[in-house]
Amino acid sequence: RVAWRCDSLNLASRRAAERIGFTFEGRFRQAMTRKQRNRDTDWLSMIDGEWPVVQQALTAWLAPDNMDDNGCQRRTLAAFFTSSAPGTAD
Repeated sequence: RVAWRCDSLNLASRRAAERIGFTFEGRFRQAMTRKQRNRDTDWLSMIDGEWPVVQQALTAWLAPDNMDDNGCQRRTLAAFFTSSAPGTAD
């Protein structure tokens, strides 16, 4: 089990975690006070049974053949999650 915690206002961090394959589990309300503000903390997680699909998608996304001559990705990470879903062809 791996946990990702972020400020609930940090949408970029939460979206990044979800893109990688983390699942939103909940929000701890007023988890701490930071800079004179009550901070809510979002919790996301990934468990061992989810890792093989995530690892396969990340490996394919980072593979040299997914990069063009300028070093930019040819396919997005989301495309590899879609293609690795059961019953789909790549």
